[in-house]
Amino acid sequence: VLKMFAHGSMRKGRCNMSAAYFALKSLSKSAAHPLVAIRHNLREIAAEMGAASHINPKRTRLNQIIHGHDSSLDVENARLWVLKHLKIENPRKNAVHGIEIVVSIPPHASINQLAFFLNARDWLKSNYGGLMLHAVIHNDEEAPHMHVIILPIVDKRLQGNALMGN
Repeated sequence: VLKMFAHGSMRKGRCNMSAAYFALKSLSKSAAHPLVAIRHNLREIAAEMGAASHINPKRTRLNQIIHGHDSSLDVENARLWVLKHLKIENPRKNAVHGIEIVVSIPPHASINQLAFFLNARDWLKSNYGGLMLHAVIHNDEEAPHMHVIILPIVDKRLQGNALMGN
């Protein structure tokens, strides 16, 4: 996957650019609900910004939204609108309501970081499936990384397993 936008060879989610990283996480109606992930990604959870946090609040202004809205409520409303439009108003209890993808690069990688993340976003939009709701680059932690939230719509249904695998 990463070799499509990292110019590196792929092995278990890593490419040869000194440990670029790619991970997937399913988001359900539990504590890992898409709204919680989006609030974290937009730095709207004040408790995450404390002294013991790995987030540097002085650098949060360097984060960049590269797809979607700048408010978690607007992203959530867009997600709910799509579900309503597709008549998915009462999803299964165990349905995957979103997929979070994290793409990370080493802290001092000598590449154009913005170009890398834009290419990764574009590759995901073209090749992964589902509907991209949100993508944000975090520059306020040690390693630059991007969070992407995908609504797992396949054939007009929530089908997280079709995108995640079992």
